[in-house]
Amino acid sequence: MNQQPSVKKPPLRAIAQHKYNTARVNLLLVIAMSVINIIFIAAQTGTYFLFSASIPVVVTDLGVYLYAETGVTASLIIFAVIALALTLPYLLCWIFSKKHFAWMIAALVYFCLDTVCMLYLFLGDLSAILDVVFHAWILYYLIIGVKYGHQLKNLPEDVAADTEFANGGSLFVSDTEPAAETFSANDSPILRTAQSEEKIKVYTEALVSGHTITYRKYGKNLEELVVDGYVYAEFTFKGIAKPHEMSAVVYGMEITAGYFQNNYIKVNGNVVAQSVRWI
Repeated sequence: MNQQPSVKKPPLRAIAQHKYNTARVNLLLVIAMSVINIIFIAAQTGTYFLFSASIPVVVTDLGVYLYAETGVTASLIIFAVIALALTLPYLLCWIFSKKHFAWMIAALVYFCLDTVCMLYLFLGDLSAILDVVFHAWILYYLIIGVKYGHQLKNLPEDVAADTEFANGGSLFVSDTEPAAETFSANDSPILRTAQSEEKIKVYTEALVSGHTITYRKYGKNLEELVVDGYVYAEFTFKGIAKPHEMSAVVYGMEITAGYFQNNYIKVNGNVVAQSVRWI
């Protein structure tokens, strides 16, 4: 009978990295929604998205107003360009915050200024209540980003230190009895050493019996099952991957990894890690 691994919480650094990445994703959404709003307002489509910075929107609105009053197209273009320039600091903060959490602090301060201006301009306007709610949401995640960015700076390196946790991936740790430290006769052959010179996306990862098991995407159309830095199984796909599974026997453990509704890793038939795949 297979022993059910007991799953512990991931290391503190892994948790902090995941929280910090979530904050950066929300910052990226603010940038995208702000740019879309600038374009839509300048084009006078009548469409507006929440989860956006307010100052660039107000500046674009001013350009539209001047254009309507004067008929001068240049005024609309100039104010739209100014609005885009006001959005640029968010983009710089997102880019550089990947390695330096001080940029997350800058993003928080800049968005606080945006929030203060919004509250001043729309004070007493009940139609702006949703903007206030979404600004509070964004501020919450930026504060979370600053908090966990500070933790990442001070926490010691651990097994999850360099993991991006893309797509909501997580690191799980199992405390099953350690497996043998030598390969058994039934172990699968090693295909190659896991490389890292191309873009890597870690779907999910687990630490089981002292061995790091990674289910990841390598390059554009290759998925790999990696154990302790060696590739034991792979899957090639075109376009969007359909449900599939890879398997290998390593240190006597039957390891499978694949995608069916969620990304997952199983050891001896028991799920030890899983994550959501959005695309």
